[in-house]
Amino acid sequence: MADAKVGDCAGQDESGVHYLTSPTIGIPADAIHPTMAFTHYIASEPALTGNVQIRSNGGAWQLIPAASFEYNAYNTTLQSTLAGNTNPLAGQVAWSGAGGQWGTSLIDLGGLVNGGDSIQIRFRFGKDGCNGVQGWYIDDFQVYTCPPEPPTASNISASTGADTPVTITLVAQDEGPAGPPGALNFIIALCPAMAR
Repeated sequence: MADAKVGDCAGQDESGVHYLTSPTIGIPADAIHPTMAFTHYIASEPALTGNVQIRSNGGAWQLIPAASFEYNAYNTTLQSTLAGNTNPLAGQVAWSGAGGQWGTSLIDLGGLVNGGDSIQIRFRFGKDGCNGVQGWYIDDFQVYTCPPEPPTASNISASTGADTPVTITLVAQDEGPAGPPGALNFIIALCPAMAR
């Protein structure tokens, strides 16, 4: 979304909002930890620019709150109209500024959507009446969910004398579709009485 140097803040006022809206995205009924990720670069006037909205099942658009971000949340609150800001997003949380680099933001959608919902995401780039820098560039946008929790083994134990090593072999079998091998994660926990 471009932020060209146009307008003169008087007779030629370019105040407005540009939108970049996703197609409808289906959230699986059994979704675990739905997450949105995107990479972006912003170069805008200080205290001006944009934020992200979501809507579920064709309902009203709502601003994704800063508390939903797991990484790289909004970096400012936009100047208010009382401070002379003619940006229609005045006073809202947003990203703003120039001189940074490309970065990825992660948003936990768990508190905003339910399994089975159809959602849309809307990036909003707000501008005041004049000037500009480069704009806001967005790439690598995705919405994903975690797979169902893997089965866990419990009550597996082995006993030996003090300071005698023991070998426990763990075998994992993937019951899903064929694909590249995954990783086997495990935790070794000592009984409290055995901990040194």
